[in-house]
Amino acid sequence: MKLDAGNAYKPITVTTLNYWGADIKPVAFHSMEFDHTSGDLYYLYSAENALQRLMKINVKTKTCEDKRSFPYDIVVGLNIPYEKADSREAASKVTDLTCTPAENGKVEATLKWMNPTLNWRGDNLTELKSIKISRGTRDNVVATLDATGVGKPQTWVDNNPTNGYNTYYVTTYRKDNEKGLTDSITAFIGVDIPAKPTDVVLKAEA
Repeated sequence: MKLDAGNAYKPITVTTLNYWGADIKPVAFHSMEFDHTSGDLYYLYSAENALQRLMKINVKTKTCEDKRSFPYDIVVGLNIPYEKADSREAASKVTDLTCTPAENGKVEATLKWMNPTLNWRGDNLTELKSIKISRGTRDNVVATLDATGVGKPQTWVDNNPTNGYNTYYVTTYRKDNEKGLTDSITAFIGVDIPAKPTDVVLKAEA
């Protein structure tokens, strides 16, 4: 619903949510919250069939997507943690982030991702300056890369991770000193240690 602030907040436009062609009629608990990192709007409601449904709403296209269902009244409200960028025009986060450890226990990893096409506001991104990669903590920057372009694939090889679990943070910069959003990924790199054996049985022989 869009309201007119200059006319006693009377409705200007009204969009009705529906599920499989039928209008949504919530009962009991229902809650709505933005994911301010992505700009997505989520709506949780209790349906008449004793299930709760979680919907993802695109406020620009006025469409909704069914995400999942829950047992009745298991959730009473939504609160979605989020990250901020330096400005609404700053770049959104990368997508399709993967981390592939090298074969045969070599302590090396390859990160791949797609550079963003949108800014934090959700409008088209027109420029992308650089990508910063941190390992372990967000402050431990291990690489600053020139961006390959808006919406373009990009790759980086880490030749110096630690043997074990490594967490990488990939942060976008539309221009110098304007931090965008961050995505992260964790992977085990190097030689693993086998877990303890299970179902060990001792049999006596005559």
